[in-house]
Amino acid sequence: MFRDSNSRPLREFGTPERVFAVARYLLDGPKTRNELKEGLSMSAIMGHIDENAFSYPLSYAQDLELIALRDGKYYLSVPKELVASINDFRFYTARTALSRTDSPFFRITSAVLSLNEALLLCRNLSELAQAVIQQGVEVSEYNMRGWRFWASFFGLGYIHKFQFVPNAFIRIRDALCQQQSLPIGEMIDVQTFFSWLETSCPELVSSRKDNRIGLAVSNGLRVLHNTGAVTLVNQPDAGKWKLYQFAAESLNDISHVRISGGLS
Repeated sequence: MFRDSNSRPLREFGTPERVFAVARYLLDGPKTRNELKEGLSMSAIMGHIDENAFSYPLSYAQDLELIALRDGKYYLSVPKELVASINDFRFYTARTALSRTDSPFFRITSAVLSLNEALLLCRNLSELAQAVIQQGVEVSEYNMRGWRFWASFFGLGYIHKFQFVPNAFIRIRDALCQQQSLPIGEMIDVQTFFSWLETSCPELVSSRKDNRIGLAVSNGLRVLHNTGAVTLVNQPDAGKWKLYQFAAESLNDISHVRISGGLS
């Protein structure tokens, strides 16, 4: 899923919350597989737990290099600060998963985001899977069930019933919170801003067509603008890029971006 085609496939069992629980449970020291399974499932209280609900999160935690197996025991393999909170966990896992551009997860994500408005026509996960296949990526409805939880967690959109609504607000905000290369409070021309953004979030590249910004990124930037985290500027006589066009929006072209302080 997060490594290559030989890693465990995308399924709904390995949710972000379950993977987070695996990593957190190892904070107080290494454990065997049985100790992990019994502790996480509270089997003494809850009884039998479905094997998939344990084995998939365990595999994904290894894929993301959160944990490692040595001498029959699982260890936390990242600094404790990276799993101190769900936000810290998201920062780390998104950065890791979406930097592996050859992984099945990245290829599916890139294909989904490239659909733009066609994504909104997919009424269910089966139709979304077919749309991704048409982009040249082999995937099943079962894979999309697992993909949507992680894509939403990483901040690339929202789950509405069986649809995925593209909005990269959280993903872009997280990248802005962690960046140190762009100045705060100064005007940044749109080309420089996107050079930084698409290096930090390479999965977003596929949604843009030349200077036409894709739907997920446009939605995300508009939310950041409306909440005051950034200011989108349309400066006369400057080179402009086009946000995804909406008749109800007064700002559809941007030339500069100003990043505000106090992002959280």
